[in-house]
Amino acid sequence: MEVIFTTMPYDNILSLFRSTYDNHLRKKNLKNRMKTLKDHFGVCYDHFHDLNGFSWNSIAKMFEAEAKVWKELIKEFN
Repeated sequence: MEVIFTTMPYDNILSLFRSTYDNHLRKKNLKNRMKTLKDHFGVCYDHFHDLNGFSWNSIAKMFEAEAKVWKELIKEFN
């Protein structure tokens, strides 16, 4: 399901970024960045969603697995 923002959410996000980071981000930049993040998420999801032993660490913001799981995955693709 594709989520489409209306103008108001974009304006709210831009306002928050501008006040927090004192930058001049434009709506076009925000839309482009969100598109890139969706694409990257899709690639990561495709790689990891059927694999056992991987999980998303919401604090570190990365996929994690025990060393044994990584070694098995690397062996499979070599």
